[in-house]
Amino acid sequence: MPRTLWDRPDLRQALENWDFGRVLGIIQQVTGASQHDISGRLGLSQGMVSRLLSGHHRLRDIEKISEFLQGLEVPPDLSPYGYPAPHL
Repeated sequence: MPRTLWDRPDLRQALENWDFGRVLGIIQQVTGASQHDISGRLGLSQGMVSRLLSGHHRLRDIEKISEFLQGLEVPPDLSPYGYPAPHL
């Protein structure tokens, strides 16, 4: 992802709110990425990406959130909790 993407106030706000569906929606809007493109990048099914985008699913597992943030190349200073997630 281009570093300038993370300068967007709406994207920063979505990250602060842990609204990962909104994060994906903004990325789609700005980059033109398809759900298939995003799912490949994140290692999620296209169906899961669709559910995140629609708000029918929220990421709650810290490991999944860490993988999500790393897959999108979110700068660690913008991560809602920092990553990588601790190995328990």
